[in-house]
Amino acid sequence: MKYRESLNIVNKDLQLPAILAINSSINAEESLSRVFEVLQDFLDADGAFVNIFDVQKHSIVFVAHCRRNGFSSPLGSVEPPRSLRPLKITDKVLNCSDISEDRFTQKVLSECLPDVKSYLMLSMDKEDRHLGVVCFYSRRYDQFNEAQRNLLKSLHDSFSLMTSNALNSVLLANNRDLIHENDGLKDCVRESRMALVNRFTARTPSLKEITAKVEKVSSTEVPMLVLGETGCGKEVVVNLIQQLSKRESGPFVKLNCGAIPETLIDDEFFGHEKGAFTDAKIQKKGVFERACGGTLFLDEI
Repeated sequence: MKYRESLNIVNKDLQLPAILAINSSINAEESLSRVFEVLQDFLDADGAFVNIFDVQKHSIVFVAHCRRNGFSSPLGSVEPPRSLRPLKITDKVLNCSDISEDRFTQKVLSECLPDVKSYLMLSMDKEDRHLGVVCFYSRRYDQFNEAQRNLLKSLHDSFSLMTSNALNSVLLANNRDLIHENDGLKDCVRESRMALVNRFTARTPSLKEITAKVEKVSSTEVPMLVLGETGCGKEVVVNLIQQLSKRESGPFVKLNCGAIPETLIDDEFFGHEKGAFTDAKIQKKGVFERACGGTLFLDEI
């Protein structure tokens, strides 16, 4: 009974300084280093780390790491082993006395921290969402006890706030990367569009005025009427409009309206279902359906 009471006193004495240390900085590396300094005598751990799962990149990202001697080194990110599953953490904290019993964590740490033998791992969850883990580790087997586990469990909510901030930082960095990548793709599209226009005007310098109109209308979704005598290049202009538009990757369907008998116009435009009439043995898509998402060029309309 006295032993249990003494453990509770130790936990309460350390709990407030630990919470203050965790909340002393919005930087996960600084927070972890400070709380590790508060807890290192009680836990007797060799080091600690915080990692989160980056859903966008499907990787485990180590956002903070510190060691007993004060030296910390970035651990980077690791792709989780697809063939293994992590041990289920019940009641928030897992006390693993031998890391070989947890092949998932052993595989994740095999390159960055291969000398870990045992650990206390706190699963970070908030509102049914897994944020990551906070882990205190040792180079010795069977290092941690129930009192240490209970203390770590009591700090779950404070560590959750720290992990949430770290996760937000990673998400912001990902968004910046996506914005940068998107800007690069936009530049490529602009360069590609200009290359098309330059090639077109290089062959026919007299069509610069028409090319300027093509550039203007290609950004819209309105139907267009291209006028000109037979053989003057209407299809070339329509092709250029398609290549400069948002429908560039869609189908380009051409229909010579002048060659369609009047009785087949409906069938060519809108198609028919199987069995719609005597000779309708299969379904036929009309040009409007086949050109969906792309361009429909009605020649000789």
